[in-house]
Amino acid sequence: MAVHESLRLHITTDKFIFEPIDTGENELLVIDRVTQEISLQANEGQIPTNAVTSTVCGIMGIIRLIAGPYLILITGKEKVGEIRGNTVWQVKTTKVHSYKRTMFHLTEKQNRDNLVYLSMVEAVLKTGYFYYSTTYDITHSLQRLYNTSPDFMLISGLCGTVMCYENSASSQNLPATVYPSCMSLVVNNKGVDYILISRRCVYRAGTRFNVRGLDNKGQVANFVETEQIVIHNDTSCSFVQTRGSIPLYWSQRPNLKYMPQAQLRTSNHLEGLQRHFDDQVFMYEYFDFHHECRKMRWDRLSVLVNRLDEKRKHYFVVSSDGVPTSHQEGVIRTNCMDCLDRTNVVQGLLAKITVEEQFQTLGITDGQRKLEEFPHFKHMFNNVWADNADIVSKQYAGTGALKTDFTRTGKRTKLGLLMDGWNSLNRYFKNNFGDGFRQDSIDLFLEHVSEQLMYILFWGGASLMSLAVIYRYGSEFVDQPRLVQTKVKTD
Repeated sequence: MAVHESLRLHITTDKFIFEPIDTGENELLVIDRVTQEISLQANEGQIPTNAVTSTVCGIMGIIRLIAGPYLILITGKEKVGEIRGNTVWQVKTTKVHSYKRTMFHLTEKQNRDNLVYLSMVEAVLKTGYFYYSTTYDITHSLQRLYNTSPDFMLISGLCGTVMCYENSASSQNLPATVYPSCMSLVVNNKGVDYILISRRCVYRAGTRFNVRGLDNKGQVANFVETEQIVIHNDTSCSFVQTRGSIPLYWSQRPNLKYMPQAQLRTSNHLEGLQRHFDDQVFMYEYFDFHHECRKMRWDRLSVLVNRLDEKRKHYFVVSSDGVPTSHQEGVIRTNCMDCLDRTNVVQGLLAKITVEEQFQTLGITDGQRKLEEFPHFKHMFNNVWADNADIVSKQYAGTGALKTDFTRTGKRTKLGLLMDGWNSLNRYFKNNFGDGFRQDSIDLFLEHVSEQLMYILFWGGASLMSLAVIYRYGSEFVDQPRLVQTKVKTD
């Protein structure tokens, strides 16, 4: 089966028929709406003339709701850049089609619930953080791709390109890409491609206060892998960092307080920690960010950077002929409470030091030249990392990241402090009054069914109880006059 950039969709009463229009290949992908079978067939004129026809960019996935399976299609895309000549696309618009022709098989309540679930799926699709490539697997780092057999790369490449995952709108084997940025610039009169890709893990995805710490399988909340790639003369350098919630069993449920009390569960934390690190050797470096950088002393971050210098374990380098000359032997995993704002600052600093070393490795610079000597590249670098911070934060906390003024300019500013205050207030309202629905939507989209049902029952029950209390004590909630008309007149 070939991979196609553009398809013509023909919808009949019993089939979805996909016809490639970007190549001359004579094949059709046919999905039976009744039996749900998927088959590849030769185009022998079997497309009915009365079929409803439209153009699509690809298939994102299949998801099952109360009414039955739904097909999620990519209807609009936008190019965001290239990686080694391979185009990376952002999904801009989608459309969801039901396999069922009517909803007569549902009761009135089932139909209402199905519409709610459908709105949840569409809410996730509208977030705008879905990316894909038809010729390159953006779900894996360069080093993993090099260490993977060609057969697996072909399989995962096909899955990633058409984004067609059986039984789910997401792959249970590959992480979902959060944000790729691909830039081509000139540094020291030499052409450079700078690429930043963040990949969010699907296993414990969710919102800030609703998903914290470990689950029973060792997966953590807000786990994101960020890869920095620098390419010059077809030689590539890759540096990978990760972030993730504190790998212990803990929770911090929203309760209208600005910062709810964190609760540590009575579980075997050591066992969960070992599951998370999967028998890897790990070292812990403690740094009290607020204490060390108090009174705007952000220069004190150099203390942490110096302590981590020997632990960065170099980076992966592969030459133009495909032969690796260096491997990254370890990964720095950064976490603060949310793994957002302070984590972003530290990761950006480590990436800055590493890119200076990568420039030397690639022969772009010589000696100990700093990024400040190349203001155009430094401006791009700072903004790419700040944009990455904002998108990772929006997915988890609902707003842009805090402290991005430091990432963008290298110093804290009064405007940055004001923006932090606004984002903090915005987070408070979203985390307390909007994240229940958002968490339900994510769980439904990833088919974490048991968790999704628990959330639906919880929030539905809580809403009904709240309405009952308000109705029972209605006079207490009414805006009553307080000056003259304070009592009911009897005359």
